[in-house]
Amino acid sequence: MIGNVVLFPRASFAVDMPPFKSVELANGGGTVELETGAVVDVRRINKQVALALSEQRNKDGTISLAHVVGERALLISVAGPNAEAIAHALQKRVRAPRRDELARVQPRVVDFALPRPLWPD
Repeated sequence: MIGNVVLFPRASFAVDMPPFKSVELANGGGTVELETGAVVDVRRINKQVALALSEQRNKDGTISLAHVVGERALLISVAGPNAEAIAHALQKRVRAPRRDELARVQPRVVDFALPRPLWPD
């Protein structure tokens, strides 16, 4: 997350988010709680899976929309008040990341020599 942008640098996707309360980044995606109370899940997924899930509405009111460019795909799922309008607005906000955003990405360093517990608490 760079400012209000959810960034997927390797997939060349960026999504400009509206005002939000909280963000949780994990497992190749992010969950953003908007100030309106809606919850947005944005993640990079397989193109075929994205196409199968696109325009899907669940019984709980969650809507999922896919944004596909070539072989790359992003799935945007929104639950909560005004979910459909928010999902369509976010789909229009998907773009390529700018150079200044990519320059601010901090690589994650993993030290494989550190001892790790077999069963973490």
